[in-house]
Amino acid sequence: SKYSFSIGYAVGLEEATPNYNFSIYPNPNNGSFTMELDNFTGDQIDLEVYNELGELVYFENISDNNAEGFWQKQLSLGLPPGIYFVKVVSDNVIHTERIIIN
Repeated sequence: SKYSFSIGYAVGLEEATPNYNFSIYPNPNNGSFTMELDNFTGDQIDLEVYNELGELVYFENISDNNAEGFWQKQLSLGLPPGIYFVKVVSDNVIHTERIIIN
């Protein structure tokens, strides 16, 4: 028996480019840093910070997001040196950034 078949062209996957800006500076830092969110939409923003073990070490709910979606926050966390993950959640966006505290 002889079988022949063909495989069609593969469809490529493109990563979606976010239409918002999220920055943390300075990074690395000493536990004090500034976060800026631009073009984040939604009535509320949850700010979560996790340690390397995945434990929640800081949480804040922000409900004063302005109409343009710009938000700036200065944080001073009394956390020991290490790697942390800052997670920002709004109605339609979840974004995580890694920070290093010296």
